[in-house]
Amino acid sequence: MQETIVPTHDVQPNAEKRKRPPKPGGGNFGTMQERLKSERVQQMLKALLQRGWKQVQGGWALQRTYELGLGSVARAYSSVALELASFHDQPVELLASGARLTITLPGSPGRSRTLRFTEEMLGFATALP
Repeated sequence: MQETIVPTHDVQPNAEKRKRPPKPGGGNFGTMQERLKSERVQQMLKALLQRGWKQVQGGWALQRTYELGLGSVARAYSSVALELASFHDQPVELLASGARLTITLPGSPGRSRTLRFTEEMLGFATALP
């Protein structure tokens, strides 16, 4: 059985195609607010990298290793980090080995390469001493 498609508007065979007007803000970033947010995230990331954090997992996560002197201090610090993560609703991975504590913050998997880290995630990382 053959299906017939009936257009819901007038179709003229040689009608001139109309171009859509550009979106406000234009460019790859979208709106001015999105562009400013992206710049803030990049500045926050740069500051964290200068404080000892590093990008790992192909740049999709942030990680910092702390040498805390005693295993009991590392355990106490990991407890504080978990409480902060819970408060900020941020995923966190902790690896404690003796007095060494490694904290990994995974990026957002659905985000673009330039926006894989959110302001909230970087704010959480900044809150960790």
